[in-house]
Amino acid sequence: LSKLAYMPYALLLDQYRWKLFRGEIPLEDLNKEYWKMRRDLQGVMEPVVRVEGDFDPGAKFHVIKHVSYLKYFLAEILQFQIFDSMCKKLDKSMDECEPSNQYQSQGLIKMMKAGSSDNWKEIIRDAIGAISAKDVEFSAKPLREFMKPLEEFLTAKNKATGQTVGWSDLEWTPKGYWPEGEDPEVIAAEKQQRETELSSQRQRIIIGISVVVGVGLLALFAYLLIRWRNKRKSGAYQTRENEDTDRTMTNSVKISDGKIDSDQEEHFA
Repeated sequence: LSKLAYMPYALLLDQYRWKLFRGEIPLEDLNKEYWKMRRDLQGVMEPVVRVEGDFDPGAKFHVIKHVSYLKYFLAEILQFQIFDSMCKKLDKSMDECEPSNQYQSQGLIKMMKAGSSDNWKEIIRDAIGAISAKDVEFSAKPLREFMKPLEEFLTAKNKATGQTVGWSDLEWTPKGYWPEGEDPEVIAAEKQQRETELSSQRQRIIIGISVVVGVGLLALFAYLLIRWRNKRKSGAYQTRENEDTDRTMTNSVKISDGKIDSDQEEHFA
């Protein structure tokens, strides 16, 4: 069953490359077109929002290294042709053949042993029973025949359950998926804008807190400075007051003794 899921992907990968080489895909839609082809041929959708900067087809080595992928698609078809030919030589259908059969094993060993000593078309000709190398054609009939029981079962099952074959209307969309026709770059730009605004808000909050703390420290310093100056002035005033008191008491003592000089007379006057 893995072959059924793999073959559409193997085909679309080269179809994507060919469309790109023909200039049919705008450079600003490289990723968008890739996922459109995957939806059309495989029925596969993006699990999350994808934008052009992701360039998902580049994750495949054959795309970035310019290596054809069609051979993998054709190999899936050809192996069923070879298998069908070997089974027919035993007068058996493919579902009755066993890969461990000695005749089949010998046929495969003989085919693989040739290596590059013979032209591959001649080797395939002998393997599938073609008349000549020119008559070698790829055919999906053996594949369809091998999968026929599964196809009949699925056809009956779909009919009984009312299932629609195909995926022309894909109802499921990934979380955060953009609506049809909306440029995915807009979503990325909006996300970037939100992150920028959030970062600016954080910076404003930090600056605001810094200003408040700075003003508070300045106010505290001013308060302590004023308090210190007031305390110092109060101490100086008290000292002068004490000095005046002492002087007054001294003068009083001199007066009581009856000794008043000229300076004291002016003072008391």
